[in-house]
Amino acid sequence: MFLIISTLVLSMNVFAIDVECLKEKNKKYVQLKTKWIEESKNIFIKAMPEEKKLIELMTKDQLLRLQSRSIAVDILLTNGSGKEWIDTGLPIPNWVTIGAEKRELLAKKHENYFKIYEEAKKISKKFENENKAPLKELYSKRVRNNKKWLDSISILNAKTKEIDSISCY
Repeated sequence: MFLIISTLVLSMNVFAIDVECLKEKNKKYVQLKTKWIEESKNIFIKAMPEEKKLIELMTKDQLLRLQSRSIAVDILLTNGSGKEWIDTGLPIPNWVTIGAEKRELLAKKHENYFKIYEEAKKISKKFENENKAPLKELYSKRVRNNKKWLDSISILNAKTKEIDSISCY
């Protein structure tokens, strides 16, 4: 009997450690990606100062999307509802892919997600309505082959792989 109870307690502790490890892994990824988005903004503004307002709006959109994704991951890992929405066996950027319907459900059930989700919707709408043609054209001419930009992508990819290699099982 003691062996059965010990095994159950140990299993429950391993699961708890597993969830905390996954949360920490997600936190590291969010910190990395946030830093990269901010660095990208600076590279873009330096290369295309005439598009500063649009670049700042794009950055805010990206950061809010990342933050809402992070909150969704935390919610799904913490309370276990919607576990079919999360697949931690995938590379970390792909853990959660939820459409509008599932985002609405999360927003209804979780106030912290609701606040970010509502702000993200407003910013996304505003960004969608902007004319991005000049930004795309300038990106092609001034940023796409910029060494600093290409290095930042390589570093992001390498550090994301590093975070992905953390085993939580």
